[in-house]
Amino acid sequence: MAVVIMRLSGNFYLILAAFILCTGIIAAASEKIPYGGSSAREFSYTGENPLLSAVTKGDADTVKSFLKKGISPNSRGENDATPLTIAAYGGHTGIVKLLLENDANPNQRDGNGSTALTISARYGYTDMVKLLLAHGIFVNIRDNKGNSALIIASMSGYTDIVKLLLSRGAFIDSRGENDITALMAASEHGHLDTVKYLLSKGAKVNSENSSGQRALAIALENKYPEVAEILKKAGAR
Repeated sequence: MAVVIMRLSGNFYLILAAFILCTGIIAAASEKIPYGGSSAREFSYTGENPLLSAVTKGDADTVKSFLKKGISPNSRGENDATPLTIAAYGGHTGIVKLLLENDANPNQRDGNGSTALTISARYGYTDMVKLLLAHGIFVNIRDNKGNSALIIASMSGYTDIVKLLLSRGAFIDSRGENDITALMAASEHGHLDTVKYLLSKGAKVNSENSSGQRALAIALENKYPEVAEILKKAGAR
């Protein structure tokens, strides 16, 4: 509550009590797990689980200590965050390795449906993706929006990760939010190298999203003429 006191003439005071709803705190609850354009480094864990707090700080020694004391590597915190998803947001590949070696479930989802794989694909953590794939994560697992790691990596233009995912069996034409494909996602954001690679691997060039748009129309709408030219050469219409 904020109280504003204004001095008036004589001995009179006007006291205006302004009750301010703490929208910042409420908004923060939904932003604890960044999604989309938010920075991975914005993540902070404020709950009571000491393991999750140590992971947030990137403190591998303390994480190891808590694991030895029996705290589960699959324990959950605010918004169903797991040690693995927190480590992924922070780019802590060493801690991800440590958790996996202590039987963390690589396929656990947080409250957004995100896994360590979809998170690392979003932020371009190539070594982390390699590590997760080596520990049996489901390569085609989706988040709550329906997007696979392949679509997310294509959206972000991380071609090396796209290559890794396809080499491990990712479905090249799988559908995500609004029926987008990886090719549409890369075309929308102007990622020329990613578009070229997806086309070289046989991505369907004339698939339509839920609005009836194809990759070519999406590229043109977002003013990526070079992408549009590559798509046309591949038979897009």
